[in-house]
Amino acid sequence: QLIKKKKYDFIVGTSDPILGMLAFKLAKKHKTKSVYDMQDEYSVYSSYKIPFVKMLDRKAVIESDVVFTVSDSLNDYVKKFRKKKTVTIQNGIDLKLFRKIKKERYNF
Repeated sequence: QLIKKKKYDFIVGTSDPILGMLAFKLAKKHKTKSVYDMQDEYSVYSSYKIPFVKMLDRKAVIESDVVFTVSDSLNDYVKKFRKKKTVTIQNGIDLKLFRKIKKERYNF
């Protein structure tokens, strides 16, 4: 109902192939863009053992408007069967943005 009431620019599916597929289907149904945020190579997930999941996941990866991946190796894997844009956003932190604190001051 919320998707019907509001006009979203895009719908994001992340963390599991089933959520990626769901986001793709919802975006298509509501005529908006779909973003698939791939956190892993999902063929190792238990949900991939469900017979239709691999086929639908591959379709979502191929047809989503954009796919985000967390590593260059995952991006390379996706590009084997996806022709549209993919973007890698690495997991992690930039340690230069933080400063050390004294442990005794904070009772760690």
